[in-house]
Amino acid sequence: MASEQKPVPFLSGLALTENQLRILANHHLSTNIVDNIYGGDPMDAMNSTWQDLDKPNSILPLMDAASKDDPYCYLYIIDVVPSFDGQPPKPDFSPKHLRQMWRRLGKPPEWRSVKYVVRRWPRDPGLPEPSWLHARMYSKMKEDEQFCA
Repeated sequence: MASEQKPVPFLSGLALTENQLRILANHHLSTNIVDNIYGGDPMDAMNSTWQDLDKPNSILPLMDAASKDDPYCYLYIIDVVPSFDGQPPKPDFSPKHLRQMWRRLGKPPEWRSVKYVVRRWPRDPGLPEPSWLHARMYSKMKEDEQFCA
């Protein structure tokens, strides 16, 4: 009898520059809230708001990014997807989702270079694990089972 492989969580989401993250935060929360309540820190503003609303989401720093050649330094998590072999899964993600988001944000030119990425959790040491991480992955697995049934 083969033992069942424990799923490994992978984060799928948008790799954002600091400017792209600020556009997102200002759209959802307003410049006044980001600047005056959160000291101009859009990551803290978004994460604190989601936590206050009990929303299972997060924006994480990309510890290995943010160089002159690669300015993407934040990960806006869209989903938590399982891998049973340790290899990055290939979640369904349509560029249409990005276009819709771009339109809702007012079509900022900076958003034309947003990147979709899939990263293993925990890739970056020292990041605290979100309390909702595994629950969200198992929820995704249930959705996929129902869709395939």
